[in-house]
Amino acid sequence: MMNPTEHPVYRIWSACSEPAPYEADGELIPPRGRLGTCAVTGGAATYRYLDGLSTSFTLARAANRAFRFSWVSRDQRGPVLSAAAVLVAKTIALRSAPWIVEPTSGGDRISFHCSRHCPKDERGEMWRRAWRDQKPASFLTWLLRDRPAGTISGLPAYGIDHGGEVNLARCCWPGGPIGEHAKRFRRDRVHVPTDPLVKLQAKHVALYAPASTRAGMLALQVDSDAVMEVECRRWRAAIPGALQLLDALMQAGLAESAAKRTILLGHADPKHPVRAHAIAATIPIHLPPTLTREPFWPIFAGALYV
Repeated sequence: MMNPTEHPVYRIWSACSEPAPYEADGELIPPRGRLGTCAVTGGAATYRYLDGLSTSFTLARAANRAFRFSWVSRDQRGPVLSAAAVLVAKTIALRSAPWIVEPTSGGDRISFHCSRHCPKDERGEMWRRAWRDQKPASFLTWLLRDRPAGTISGLPAYGIDHGGEVNLARCCWPGGPIGEHAKRFRRDRVHVPTDPLVKLQAKHVALYAPASTRAGMLALQVDSDAVMEVECRRWRAAIPGALQLLDALMQAGLAESAAKRTILLGHADPKHPVRAHAIAATIPIHLPPTLTREPFWPIFAGALYV
């Protein structure tokens, strides 16, 4: 049986400095004393089910995947949870933007990276509060960097689509602003923004995310739906050719979004210029066809930026 401290949920909690769980508005959730065994990690449970999750999460598909220890974790009110499980379930930031927990000699460390452009409207100021000088053009390089076995990674695509990255700075975070995520903070302190994000249309990611089994490979958890095994070196090698195609298509008159879609589909739209069709015909030369058939391909193509 897995040591509870090796469970990915426990390790994510550890990377956040093992804080006391808190609500989306920063209010600490008081523990209830020793209740038994956590349904998620198998460690000591000090919280009830509803302290971390809603009743809608009891669907069989979700419960079977997240509650590996439910058979030993139950009191008269249902499964019980550890501080790690409640923190991970409650933290909106983990459903808002791409994140990676990487094992280091000093312990697990968590980092975030933007995958979308800074908005050009009034939301841009909020985006810059979290991401500062980060650029989405470096997202793939960050994501596909070689990391050791045991790395945990999450891509909350649904949350990103609904404004998670833009509003990341509004998420409460242990000890300090989310933009200072690389530091370690006191476990009894929660940074609460002036306008905290208390609700986001997003799916749980971190509750399901597995650790990678070998160096140089990501087990990327995408929303709650899929785990994609990504061989980082292989995909990194494809970046220059893909960017060359993107640039050529944009030079041929396509907007960035149309150029990305052309690369994704492998052909140009009939309404596109003749030059764009000629460039699209060279896609198999620049990118191995085997890559375009893999589950990670749409994510890769969508994250290209000149």
